[in-house]
Amino acid sequence: MTRAILLVEAVLFGSVVAQTVTWTGKAHGYKGTPAELWTNLDRYENPDAAIKIGTIDADGRFSFALPTVVPNEVLAAPDVREDCGDFTLGLKLAVLATVNLRQDDRPIGQMFFSIRRATLEQMAAGQLEGGSKFVLWFYANRAGTLKENCKTDNYQQISDVTFVQGWNAVMGYFYKNGDGLVLRIRNGYTEGLQRWFYLPSS
Repeated sequence: MTRAILLVEAVLFGSVVAQTVTWTGKAHGYKGTPAELWTNLDRYENPDAAIKIGTIDADGRFSFALPTVVPNEVLAAPDVREDCGDFTLGLKLAVLATVNLRQDDRPIGQMFFSIRRATLEQMAAGQLEGGSKFVLWFYANRAGTLKENCKTDNYQQISDVTFVQGWNAVMGYFYKNGDGLVLRIRNGYTEGLQRWFYLPSS
């Protein structure tokens, strides 16, 4: 059982909304010793941008909190081709895709949020029968939209997302289409369908 708590504080004289997302739950597949939970909201995973967000115990029970304010230097405009997509002018995003586990400053694995246990490499290779649904947490610097339908020879990405300022839970869906792969990103997160899974470092 995993629970997300979203605390919202509105600032009266302006449109700034501060949101704190706190997670408690159990990482399936983790058996070990207590560890620290870290993440990196930087698109290019600059090591200097890594932050500690919580802890996990020996049985996989964890707790972490995402930062209320994300530094501007890790925010970036959506990477969308002009010929097949568009987004609100000034919109910048950061994304929480995985949570990294560390012991004594040594990485030991990752946690990610999905309907079933699978590696991101399996998703990318289309090795999941029936596709794979998962959740991404995006931080947006302002309210806005992202729409795209971009395709290469064997990959297509379709996005239709409306963001509020602060943290947003967004559904991702990987599936095969003929010989290619499709990634669809949209609003519509349903609490309770997803679970956290642990993947040890190879």
